[in-house]
Amino acid sequence: IKLGAKAVLVEDNINIDTSIPIIRVQNSRKAMSRIASNFFGDCSKNLKITGVTGTNGKTTFVNLLTDFLISKGINAVACGNVGVSPLSINFEDKDFAIVELSSFQLENILDFNGNSIEHSKWRL
Repeated sequence: IKLGAKAVLVEDNINIDTSIPIIRVQNSRKAMSRIASNFFGDCSKNLKITGVTGTNGKTTFVNLLTDFLISKGINAVACGNVGVSPLSINFEDKDFAIVELSSFQLENILDFNGNSIEHSKWRL
């Protein structure tokens, strides 16, 4: 608030004296995701995202797949653990995002989406 927040998003009731709105939600992660999507023009609506996880070869595969898609005229970007952070990319003009993930990141995504699919079932 001291740094200029225009609103506060909370999951629990808080009692603070402030002139800015305090918005209570059940799941702040989901709410922030929706807020960010709306703020950035729902750019992920048409974006296809492929996550790559595994023990060896993730970076190589991500780079090869991205280069292949680009060679076919598809506007693709590689991001993730090594190289460009997904947070620093403007996805508005992208068709594909190929994201290198560690297995714990995949589990976090599944937790966030409320799915309980075991990581081992995702292996090829």
